[in-house]
Amino acid sequence: MSLTLGLGLGLAFGGAAAPAWTPAKLSGLVAWFDASDTGGVDGQNLTTWTDKSGAGFDLNVQPAGANVFHASGGPNGKPYVAFSLGPLKRAAPLVAGADAARTFYAVIKDTTEGHVALLDGRYGFNGFGLGFGSTFLHARESIISGDAVFKDSTSNDANAWEQIGLINVGGGAQRMRVGGAEHTLSGAAAVLASTTAFSIGGNDQGFSADSFIGGVAEFVACTGVLSAGDLALLEAYFTAKYGA
Repeated sequence: MSLTLGLGLGLAFGGAAAPAWTPAKLSGLVAWFDASDTGGVDGQNLTTWTDKSGAGFDLNVQPAGANVFHASGGPNGKPYVAFSLGPLKRAAPLVAGADAARTFYAVIKDTTEGHVALLDGRYGFNGFGLGFGSTFLHARESIISGDAVFKDSTSNDANAWEQIGLINVGGGAQRMRVGGAEHTLSGAAAVLASTTAFSIGGNDQGFSADSFIGGVAEFVACTGVLSAGDLALLEAYFTAKYGA
């Protein structure tokens, strides 16, 4: 019997290949948005981004024209959604509860400094998310409860397609991973407020200057802190698919 293992993503026994690993196998998966599977029309606004996790967390656009779906031209030539005027969002959190442990991963590209990219909550009130240059220029940032911003102290934002993981450990501790490596944040919040909404491509208010300008190819969210094994599988999946 032959055994072939490639990046933890595929397995073959006796020449019969098993299904490739996908985020669907992650424990605690609550949302999975993949630009390769939107049903969008190339060059047109994406009005709904369907959640592939099975949790039914589809996102709806506001305002109209806030983004453009691209069938190619993203990381490794893959599809992506370009944001400019506001988020795709839903008026319910991915993970409810103050200081709840959660793991967010995105294949994302920042184009312009000073914008919120992902936010589980209301900006300025509560939440947990990823920003770029909101407070510290050229930095990837962890946005905590709309009041605290902690920068990636390991390296600057590359303004290129990156694989970024943002983890709320709980107990006022956060982590960031970039390209499969642990990065150091400049600080941590004492407490998180409970969340009320979720958005990709800006904050929940939609029309503010904090709207994200950049692209998102894929986003995965799980409750809890993923195990080292699951993190390795997820990062290998992203690297094999996007080269990021």
